[in-house]
Amino acid sequence: EDTHLNVVVTGGAKGIGIGIAFLFANLGHNVVVWDQDAGAISRLPCCIFDICCDASSPEVIFGASAKT
Repeated sequence: EDTHLNVVVTGGAKGIGIGIAFLFANLGHNVVVWDQDAGAISRLPCCIFDICCDASSPEVIFGASAKT
């Protein structure tokens, strides 16, 4: 049985968010980080999928979730 989760971490390119993203990635889950900081996102490891976006906008969240 596949118990891997699909996890979205908003603001996940640094600080507590990146810690949460790494925790789930290290547990073998599929992780997507949404963050506005393109520079910080570019430094994420390839095992974490990333989308540069402003998660405060419902329209942007809808678009990002369609890409996720």
